[in-house]
Amino acid sequence: MEDLSIRILFGRLMCDTGQWNQSQHFFQYLLNNSISYNEDLAKIEYSLGGVLQCKGEWNEARKYYEHAFERLINIRPIRIKDLADILFNLGEILYEEGKYDEALDYYAEAFTIRKQYYYVTKANRSCLSNHQKMYWLQFNKIRLNGYVPIANSLCSFGKIFLRQIKCDEALIFHQRALTILEEYYQFPHIDIALNLEYLVQVLVEQKNYNEAFNFLQQAMSIYKKYYPNDHVKIAASLYGIGIVYFGQGKYDKALSVCEQVLKIFQKHYFSGHDMIVNVLKTIGCMQKGKENYNKALDLYRLALTMQENYYPSYYADIANTLNYIFDVLICQSKYNEALYYCQRALEMQESYYPSGNASIALSLSNIGVILRKQGKYTEAIDCFRRALTTVEKYTSFDHYSIAGFMNNIGSTLCYQAKYNEALDYHRRALEIQEKYCSSCQQEIANTLNYIGNMFIEQKNYDETLKYC
Repeated sequence: MEDLSIRILFGRLMCDTGQWNQSQHFFQYLLNNSISYNEDLAKIEYSLGGVLQCKGEWNEARKYYEHAFERLINIRPIRIKDLADILFNLGEILYEEGKYDEALDYYAEAFTIRKQYYYVTKANRSCLSNHQKMYWLQFNKIRLNGYVPIANSLCSFGKIFLRQIKCDEALIFHQRALTILEEYYQFPHIDIALNLEYLVQVLVEQKNYNEAFNFLQQAMSIYKKYYPNDHVKIAASLYGIGIVYFGQGKYDKALSVCEQVLKIFQKHYFSGHDMIVNVLKTIGCMQKGKENYNKALDLYRLALTMQENYYPSYYADIANTLNYIFDVLICQSKYNEALYYCQRALEMQESYYPSGNASIALSLSNIGVILRKQGKYTEAIDCFRRALTTVEKYTSFDHYSIAGFMNNIGSTLCYQAKYNEALDYHRRALEIQEKYCSSCQQEIANTLNYIGNMFIEQKNYDETLKYC
């Protein structure tokens, strides 16, 4: 929001420096005494929403944003640019809650308003995705006061693309946003550092760890110009470095960095904050990678307890944690206990996403894995087929997962000696991998082995040699 009073700017400065409780108390005091201080109620409510969003108290933040929105709707003339800021932040909360389609609706609505006000000429090119209208990158001239809002909107679309595993598109949006911010600020600014971190997330997904590491160092050097060494922004960059180390298989380095990050987050955030939960789960993944299964379980269960205490309605993320626990229990051959956790995850996901969601496929697949280990092949195949159908319906671009579920079906059919049907699934998986996932050489090799094994079972050794 623009044209903020000195008092509101002071409260937001406290928030920006990590003094969230002090900032919240200050804004609540202003809200209760707004008449005496002649303050704009909508701007106070919006600022309170921002503080609560930083604290991870999303439901409370949403309430204040919605109050501010309702207040602005009834003001004439309507402050449409302020409405766009609120819509954008509501989208950010939905994104954090894993409701990406709903988040995209808010992001797109905010961007529609912003480009109307901030582009010198109207943009006219658009594309449709998943029945959501979303505007493509515009290279028209932007008004000076619109650089940052437009860049933020482009980043929001980049984040959605990354969740859709459309890494090339995500990079385009984040790189365009970075260009806009660098042109606007002309010096290393915090907004540029944040944008670099968004780029890092895409590069990590692409396993481009060296470039990701370089961007993280750039981001950290910017943050250090503004913040003390134990600030959460610097810790967030350190966290990214830990994830890069983990992706490179450097588990000890990754563990050391993430444990340092955890201490900083625990110092500044409340005990159940979402960032603390995320770091605990990441450290759990690292312990699992080192085959320290009991330590991994302890960390996952601690994260689960925090989520159930502080975010009990956020079933999507709780379900993800339940599936992490499943992964460890499978490694320990505790199949009955593992089945319990993935069934709980499935129930939560189906409740959280009544219209369906791609994330449900993972729980279905996990249940299928257990059923196969228990010799219940027909039931396992049913789960794998449901998982495949779910991904094909909601994320048809996720070729990696589609091929994986096809291979699961094929390998299970092999247990039933249905070799021809199994071969069909493995060949379809191979075709998808070679066409869309050519960089996944290990997965392609596994599929070739599946096909070769099918021919061995059929005593067709000449065909077997073609796949060795």
